[in-house]
Amino acid sequence: MGAVFLGIVYVWAWDSYPLDRFNIYNPVLAILVIFFGWSVVATVLSFFIGIWAALINRIKKRTMADLFVVSVAWIFLEYLRMWGFALLTIGKGSLLEPHFSLGFVGYILSSNQFLLQLASVGGVYALSFVLVFINAFVFWILFISNIATFRKVIVTFSAIALLFGVAGAGHLFIGQENIALEKEQEITVAVLHTSFPSFLLLSEQEKKNRLALLMDLMATVRNHGELPDIIIFPEDSRFLSTLLEEGKLDTYFANYWGGKKVLLIDSGRVENKEGEMVSRTFYYFTDTHQLSWSDKIFLVPQGEYTPYIYQLFLKSLGQEKLASSFKEYRSSSPGNSLFSEDYVGTRIGTLLCSEILSPSLYRRLVQEEDVDILVNLSSHAGFHGSRLLYAQIVNVAKVHAVANRRPFIRAGNFAPSFVIDSSGRLISESGWDGASVIYNQITKFPKGGFLP
Repeated sequence: MGAVFLGIVYVWAWDSYPLDRFNIYNPVLAILVIFFGWSVVATVLSFFIGIWAALINRIKKRTMADLFVVSVAWIFLEYLRMWGFALLTIGKGSLLEPHFSLGFVGYILSSNQFLLQLASVGGVYALSFVLVFINAFVFWILFISNIATFRKVIVTFSAIALLFGVAGAGHLFIGQENIALEKEQEITVAVLHTSFPSFLLLSEQEKKNRLALLMDLMATVRNHGELPDIIIFPEDSRFLSTLLEEGKLDTYFANYWGGKKVLLIDSGRVENKEGEMVSRTFYYFTDTHQLSWSDKIFLVPQGEYTPYIYQLFLKSLGQEKLASSFKEYRSSSPGNSLFSEDYVGTRIGTLLCSEILSPSLYRRLVQEEDVDILVNLSSHAGFHGSRLLYAQIVNVAKVHAVANRRPFIRAGNFAPSFVIDSSGRLISESGWDGASVIYNQITKFPKGGFLP
């Protein structure tokens, strides 16, 4: 059953078909490659669910204490499952740390605004604990306790009614805690959305086309009215790095943007000083022309590096050339530290795409860098804008926002850009198609976190 559950959770992997961006034009080979990754990940990670079931069967005492044991054991095995993914996908460029949290049952509760607030206590782990505890409680009442059948039904339905009643009432109070506080700072953000397809290697013409479209979006922002404080690009837009390569970066903003202080957050694959390719986030200030950066830590297996298990699989199919092309054009090296940038007293912490899946990286940014706004630059072009994957990512983002009591901003390529407030409410979202910009004003409150 665990493999079925995780297979359903990861079914978005099939939205990566076709694989022409990897120069895989044979449909049979493409299906084999996708099936291998999807089935192996779902099957191997399901072992941890099986371990949980076997463990509970051995230590259960058929008392109410089992409810806590079952719930704690579940979140512990979910944590170990992330280690299982790290070991399964090990390769040159991988990070041997627990970060892949898709499949955590706690994310289901993000759809309920009140229950979602429990994430402020312990993140997604707290949500998983509550969900498993509720199910274990109902099971214990119905099938284990000595309560008479009629009373079992009454107790069960009363507990469920109370839970949903409290959850429903919670909608009236969520986010009201900062209303009476004095505003400390207001920041206007412009979040770009694009629909660039994925390529194994970008041609010079494609680079020019992308830059031209981004120039048009920047003109839209410039003509919108008063310039925003922060402009955020989707992952791998390469706007800043392209202008930098052409020697036009400072001139462009000096000629067209005047002296206003605007922070641009962009990213792209570039070569570091060691000659290795990295996925780099850039922070650029238009008034001082200050440029800073950080490199992505948690890379995507088979998207930014090739796991050893995939190399063996491709070689077993006689696809050594394909494995070599992956390593040549898609391999990146991971960064080794987190970084944030300051905009007039407000710290911005940015992670790239798959790093959103980590329960700990944004938490570390808050604890170590004291960031005020969480940002994610993403691209779902490799999954052709999968609606299933996007829905799961929104749930993950809501948990990050509540767990850290910070607003969460995501700039998306091939999937909508959105803004979530510190209470986990989706307050702004772009469309799916074409290129667009969404604007939001983020209001900073003393001690009370942030609200839009």
